[in-house]
Amino acid sequence: MTGELLIVAALLLAGWTFTKKRGPKIKAGDTVFLFGDSLAQGLRGPLSKLAEASGVGFGADVQQGTRFDQWLTRGPSGAGGATFALISLGTNDAMANPGHQAKVPEWARSISAALKAQGTTPIWILPPPMKFDTSVAHDAVDATGDAFYVSADYPRYDSIHPTPAAFGQWAADIWSTLSR
Repeated sequence: MTGELLIVAALLLAGWTFTKKRGPKIKAGDTVFLFGDSLAQGLRGPLSKLAEASGVGFGADVQQGTRFDQWLTRGPSGAGGATFALISLGTNDAMANPGHQAKVPEWARSISAALKAQGTTPIWILPPPMKFDTSVAHDAVDATGDAFYVSADYPRYDSIHPTPAAFGQWAADIWSTLSR
């Protein structure tokens, strides 16, 4: 683990969440587009309600079981023109073979560059702590230089996915951090 990841791990154990850098912050009038895997799917409903209550436009494109390379190929449908893209990926990449994992930082940088080229600021949502190593996602997101949200651990209904109530709490934690 890099020094930065050790610090992140220590903060997570203490229950902290944060974004890299102090900005960007979501505010009324902005538009947010969420895309990613099944974790994004669980966050979609609660984040949509929080955005609506905050006067923020919201859209989403989520697909269970997807990885960085698939989103690079297919692109998020509807992200163009959004102020911010919230990206939740990496859990499935962490379970892929080492050859795949070696390419994840390159794919993350390409996704980031494509979003920025269309005027959208990427904000990555790192996977919550898992029973398996997800450092491939953390390292890939760190390679982009973009802002990111470090997820705390939440109660789960299986070994990966938070319970419905926990998805609501996770979304609230993300929203309060990004909209202050």
